[in-house]
Amino acid sequence: MSKCILIGATGFLGRDLLSELIKQEEEIHVVEHKEKINTSDHYKIIKGGISALSTELINKLKPDLVFHCARPVMPGLRWAGRKIAAQWAARMNRSLIRSMQRCDLYPKLIFASGSLMYGNNPYPRDEESVLDPISFARQYAKGEKPLLETCNDKKFPVQILRFPWLLGKGSWFGWFYLDSIRKHQAIPLFGDGQNKMHFLDVKDAAALMYRYAKQAKTPGLYNVYSDQLLTQAAFVEKVSKVFGVESKDHKQIFSHGIEKEALEAFHSNIELSSVYTEILESFKYRSVEENLKRIRDDSK
Repeated sequence: MSKCILIGATGFLGRDLLSELIKQEEEIHVVEHKEKINTSDHYKIIKGGISALSTELINKLKPDLVFHCARPVMPGLRWAGRKIAAQWAARMNRSLIRSMQRCDLYPKLIFASGSLMYGNNPYPRDEESVLDPISFARQYAKGEKPLLETCNDKKFPVQILRFPWLLGKGSWFGWFYLDSIRKHQAIPLFGDGQNKMHFLDVKDAAALMYRYAKQAKTPGLYNVYSDQLLTQAAFVEKVSKVFGVESKDHKQIFSHGIEKEALEAFHSNIELSSVYTEILESFKYRSVEENLKRIRDDSK
């Protein structure tokens, strides 16, 4: 049994990671920020957000693993909100690193990032590829900078996991697809749909995050993806078939327009690869169709 701290337990990925840690019977401490976390016999709650994780507290708890799935957002302010949130994230992440580096024993920090950090590119991107953040990642990158710098210097055990499009009921799929199905009985297609997209079920992502924490021995960057590489058009066709709705040009659905960052993301071509394949090769993925049917049934 490992001792774990989970930051971001109420978020899109964090909820499923908490379930995974409970299933694995780990000793869990979850960090509560603004959104209240229900009490449970399976974990203990640390109130006060990331700033509560002082050197003194970490020394007291002696965690083996610190999972970081938090990404502050201020959706009501859009671009300005993301800029403020990125500044806040950078400050909090820098403080967290300092607190952990002063500990008697270093816990491993595992952070969830995204593939938009690689930018729009016709060729596969592995961990040695140059970063070129696009869309929302331009601001996320600023918040992640302290973690990336620490990861690159190899002096402290930080693992950054770069995930592709995570497929689940919430987040982007909920905003752009489920909401469109409910309101318009249709789903959007952005452009000609020939850009390639990697998909990974959010539950699989949580299981892989745990697996990397336990099995990947060295700090560094890891691309975490599945064998589900589709063009946007092929993905839309699968969604259309499972949910029984037609696809339309996004301009017909979002008649008032959408943010340019969202358009850039949905038009981007990001194919992931990895120089570390052992953990991925032994993992059994859920298929896109299976994931979509579960989302459909859970949304009724």
